[in-house]
Amino acid sequence: MHKTLIALAALIASMAITSAASGATTPVRALKAHTVTASGIWAGQADARTVAFRAPWAPGATVLRADDGTVATAPAPSGCSATAAGGGRLAYWCGADDQAGAHHLAVTALTGAEVVRLDAPSRLEGQGEATQPKQVGAQWIVRRNDFMHEPERYEAVNWRTGATQTVIPSGEQILDPDLPGLLTPLCAPVHVISAVDEGDTGGPLVPVAARGRWVLQGSDSQNSVRPALYRCGSSKRVLLPDGFNHPVLGDGWVGQEDAVQDVPRVKLFRLADRRLFTVTGLPKLGVADNGPEPALTFTRDRVYVHATSQDAVDAPIATVQLPKH
Repeated sequence: MHKTLIALAALIASMAITSAASGATTPVRALKAHTVTASGIWAGQADARTVAFRAPWAPGATVLRADDGTVATAPAPSGCSATAAGGGRLAYWCGADDQAGAHHLAVTALTGAEVVRLDAPSRLEGQGEATQPKQVGAQWIVRRNDFMHEPERYEAVNWRTGATQTVIPSGEQILDPDLPGLLTPLCAPVHVISAVDEGDTGGPLVPVAARGRWVLQGSDSQNSVRPALYRCGSSKRVLLPDGFNHPVLGDGWVGQEDAVQDVPRVKLFRLADRRLFTVTGLPKLGVADNGPEPALTFTRDRVYVHATSQDAVDAPIATVQLPKH
């Protein structure tokens, strides 16, 4: 009987080892992408399950696509084009008055209603000029200062009050245009390091994103700082797969994109079980040499592949459903 129990225990242990090894070598699962539009200019993630973009088949409007495939359009204010989305709002560029040193901007609800028009200074502090709106939320429009400041500066205008602010995020805060105070602290003990030196927080900061209980510290343009993923409450880095050199954070997901001969390549890493996926069937972005760079945007249930918003060029937009299992 004793020998039987020992043999049974050995068999169970052997099965566990085999199972663990099998899990460690689980093949990368391929996900088929679907092209949303053959030509579009990306605006951003409008809310948790909706993205916004401009398309030639919807002139004078912004296209809104929900995760369930529902498509709607929001009429743009006269003379304006949507350049940013977020917090259930759309932000628009409506031109500039160089003599007055002002940018004409507008904000609407996702229906195109509740129009708020405002002027914001093109220059606020120091050198350089603010860009078109890059972020928008329930309180603020955020523009970047195009001058090579160290550290990087953001020019923000509260579209509800008209107040303006030049923002230099610290190592413990990130921008949140939904909040009246604009800045929100990162969850302890995470802080953003400098792109100049990992021990120096006085220089320009690397990109950072926070979603739920996860914080992703990106790489700088010179790749002198490696990407790092943290879980709130811990200073220990979560290991990312090889090749995730410029990762993008989603709700429980991390994505990595690049392009080979104008064809985007996308890998997805599910944080719940550390499983790796690859996306197939992605369209070419349209220009092989010096063309738009591919970018990723995660909604609650999908990931979208598009040209970077700063390129502001017509390019295909594709999406894939994020698997639950």
